[in-house]
Amino acid sequence: MVVETSASGHRLVYVREIIAKALQLDMSVVLATADEVLTDPQFAGHLGPLQGSFRMVTVQGRVSVRKLQYLASGAGCDLVLVPDTLKYGLSLLLGHTRRSPRVRLLIMNDPRWRLTGKSLFSLRTWLKLILFELSSARPAVEVLWLRPQGTAPSSNVVIDPLLLEASIEQTQADSLRLRTTLGMDPSTFWFGVVGGLDSRKNIPMIIAALRNVALIATSPVGLALIGQWRNDASEDEATEALEGVPFCHVGHNVQLSNQEMNVAVAALDCVVMAYSTTAPNSTTAKAAALGVRVATAGSPTFRKFAERLTGCPGVDLEVGALTKELAEVITRDRPRPLVLSGPDGLTLPLLAPIPVNGRKAK
Repeated sequence: MVVETSASGHRLVYVREIIAKALQLDMSVVLATADEVLTDPQFAGHLGPLQGSFRMVTVQGRVSVRKLQYLASGAGCDLVLVPDTLKYGLSLLLGHTRRSPRVRLLIMNDPRWRLTGKSLFSLRTWLKLILFELSSARPAVEVLWLRPQGTAPSSNVVIDPLLLEASIEQTQADSLRLRTTLGMDPSTFWFGVVGGLDSRKNIPMIIAALRNVALIATSPVGLALIGQWRNDASEDEATEALEGVPFCHVGHNVQLSNQEMNVAVAALDCVVMAYSTTAPNSTTAKAAALGVRVATAGSPTFRKFAERLTGCPGVDLEVGALTKELAEVITRDRPRPLVLSGPDGLTLPLLAPIPVNGRKAK
């Protein structure tokens, strides 16, 4: 039984890959979800082709491990997978459990990424880690950790997968057509921000830095926003500061599919990630696999994840440092595409045989 009660972001993409792999392995699958997910357009887009191959049950109210175990038992399942555990909070991480079915909880945002040396903040982080240890000590419960591309595999590690629905060559060819459709002048160097365009991505800072670069660059630079605007400030207010710098926005009113996002990333000359986060993200992997330059600014942890794939150390999250980084990126050659881990890095650890007497089944 796969548990997902939200259709936002990448969640249904993960669910699709897990269900598809389980079916390939000749497993029977039940999706436990909420009514609002079934009516969301993303459900039909991601899971429509698989419908009829799996059953569905509805999850209502508070979600706990014991509740999911009863639901799974009634549906004839011996394994429960929760791909995004933290959104359910303490009700899923604490409480009594039965000895079966087995439950695997995936932690997508490791609190260890937030350790900064600040005593109070570190204390809160360590308390979270203790909570996860207590959660995994319960009967029939396993805690697995999401890790970025380049991480060595292990029994409790799930790799954030690179998902390409078309070949690199086809994606790059489609990106050239997209540039033409959007009127992206080939003489302009196009920077871009990708995904949900919320406040964590510091778009006003990027615009300020890009405006500085436009004043000193020897050739035109432009900005492409790829994704839905979810910022506190209005998009018009933010982009007014570009003051004539070429600009386009893809996916303003609709959520782009994963492959549409891949094509849009490939259409850029450089993906800019000036993020207020410590977590890795799939955008770095997309850019690395498609041979697109990356400029990063943020916490040391966030920059370390990006550097592992791009070789570029990034800079602090402030306008002056980002200005220098963007100006320097223009001089870099386009990198060669990297071969990265695909869906199996996500699906195989989650679908691994259930432990027998504390050991993995052969």
